[in-house]
Amino acid sequence: MLRQKLLTGLILLGTVSSFGWTARLNVVTTTDYTAALTREVGGDKVNVESLVPPGFNADLYQPRPQDLFKIHRAKLFIMIGL
Repeated sequence: MLRQKLLTGLILLGTVSSFGWTARLNVVTTTDYTAALTREVGGDKVNVESLVPPGFNADLYQPRPQDLFKIHRAKLFIMIGL
């Protein structure tokens, strides 16, 4: 599932670069792990934000209202699990 989502992101990045857009793609991930993976794949073409702060247990995280705004502004949202 993660592979499929990352592949979708790569296709989207390819589409953005083929049109010659210089704007970076805003991506929101659920965990810091997926944020790091997205940064490696996207490089300088993405701005990545993680909802769960680094070092925080993702199972104990309670979403905040600001998180909805981050997700709404993002062009790509990557999550793992339910």
